[in-house]
Amino acid sequence: MPFFCLFPPFVQEFADTLTYMAMMIPPEFPNSQSRGIDAKAGDLAELQVFEALKKLDNQFVCIHGYRLKTREVDFLVLHPKLPMIFIEIKGGLFIQQNNSYFSQNRKTGELHPISPIEQLFKAKEELFAELSQALRIHQISWSFKVIFPSCVRPSETLTGQLSDKAIFGAEIHALAFQFSSLMQFPPLGDEAYLSLKNYFNRSIKSTAYELIESALKSEERINSTGRELVEDRLGSILENQRFVVRGPAGSGKTLLLTTLAERLASENKKVLVTCYNELLEKHLGEIFKDTPNIKVRNFHNLCREYVKKSPIDLEMGKTETRMLADKKASEFYADWLPNKMLESIENLKSCNQLEAFDALLVDEAQDLKDYWLLCVKELVNENGRIGIFTDPLQDLTKEREAKEALLDAGSAIIKLRTNLRNTKNICRFASQSYEKAALDLQQKVEPLKSPELYPEGLTPTIHLSSSEKGIKEQLAKVLHDLVIEDQIPLSKITILINRSLEKILEKSDALLCRGALVGPYRLSEEANDAKKHIQLETSRRFKGRENVVIISLELDKMENRLSYVTYSRALARLYILRISN
Repeated sequence: MPFFCLFPPFVQEFADTLTYMAMMIPPEFPNSQSRGIDAKAGDLAELQVFEALKKLDNQFVCIHGYRLKTREVDFLVLHPKLPMIFIEIKGGLFIQQNNSYFSQNRKTGELHPISPIEQLFKAKEELFAELSQALRIHQISWSFKVIFPSCVRPSETLTGQLSDKAIFGAEIHALAFQFSSLMQFPPLGDEAYLSLKNYFNRSIKSTAYELIESALKSEERINSTGRELVEDRLGSILENQRFVVRGPAGSGKTLLLTTLAERLASENKKVLVTCYNELLEKHLGEIFKDTPNIKVRNFHNLCREYVKKSPIDLEMGKTETRMLADKKASEFYADWLPNKMLESIENLKSCNQLEAFDALLVDEAQDLKDYWLLCVKELVNENGRIGIFTDPLQDLTKEREAKEALLDAGSAIIKLRTNLRNTKNICRFASQSYEKAALDLQQKVEPLKSPELYPEGLTPTIHLSSSEKGIKEQLAKVLHDLVIEDQIPLSKITILINRSLEKILEKSDALLCRGALVGPYRLSEEANDAKKHIQLETSRRFKGRENVVIISLELDKMENRLSYVTYSRALARLYILRISN
């Protein structure tokens, strides 16, 4: 007699079935083909189980990665002759000690306690609350299995709640048999089975994959709505030849500047766009790379460009080398270079060789000294348009805000109050640091608010660790969830760290520096999806920039102004990994 004849009748049917067509929701493992994942090679524990479940009878419905409000169920399995089955997947090696369970790291041998039963019961309570409200089903028979795909079954007898609920290694290829032991529980029955099947099939797009799509869809929605609002503001700005635009982070200052610059350039006006930050210069340069009549330079690169147009160029290199060697870099950049630029401009004017601009637009103007701004003003035609875009609370250099000294008396002051960058949840979260930063400066501000049309988004997530090593381990998990589970490209993720640039450039044993590996991902200056490079930048240097996902690594205490600047960079998702005190 074939061995399967000893199984319950419905298992006999599975063995006799020639075509296996379990219904998988979603039908494919997320993005597995594009990442080249091979189930046979055991690249992913969940993928191995996914492939095994696909081979079950067509009466099985298998739901993968079902997201609840606070957690995710690895798999749910439905069959009319079985209870609802919750499946928890555990990678790594399995260890049992005194009725407690541990996962052991293959490389280091470290043991990490696991509590799959507790996780499953919490998931069960949350799911059943959802189903009772959505389907009015209050009694559902259920059970569970915990699968360890990477382990062989231990030689010692399992004890505790896993005694008859664990599945190991090669046993996943006989899941029908493994599930047969659950026939001792009342079955779902045809009516509940069909109701649940239809519910998950109908709602999977808005539950399991709503969060996967939400980040990128939020970016698209925010950008389109923000541009519409900026177009409405443009009219009042164009009425003024001299103006100051004040607004908090995310209020659309840079978007307003770029829109205005493109409008002026289309009218054949020569536009100079300047800022302090090199990263912001690069970002603006990319925006305008195909737009004629617009020049983008950060202030010190602008200084160098004009010094090179005069005889002073011969002494610039030597002077810079000498002053940097004498530890006088701040004097060189704050005074010597701007002064020599001004000399060069005067020389060019005297020779009638200065090519002036029709408009000057200064982004993140609070980072520039007033004197620097007055130097740049000399590059504008007498009747040219001048506008500065500023946020006093982002002045991380603790210099005075760029005052209207740049402009003639009577310049228009345009105040922006609405946040146009972040989802509502991130906006509310960043507003807490924004309001505290204002109090630090003895100022009073209104809370940040997003437009009504903006998506609510996810609540920012905070993870606490006791060490830098713990931060790195948590970062690896967050990146796995974002890239593997939620399919967010690496180019849409930026890691910001509250360290200096010199520190993250160290080629030492630092755990979180450029070049370091976090899981399969390498921390880098720029993201590269093909090479698995992810951008690591300092919180201070990323001013004026943004990305869909921001991960803030807080290795030291963050002052409120830096927190405000950092958190407001995130369009749709914000993760904070912090060393606890």
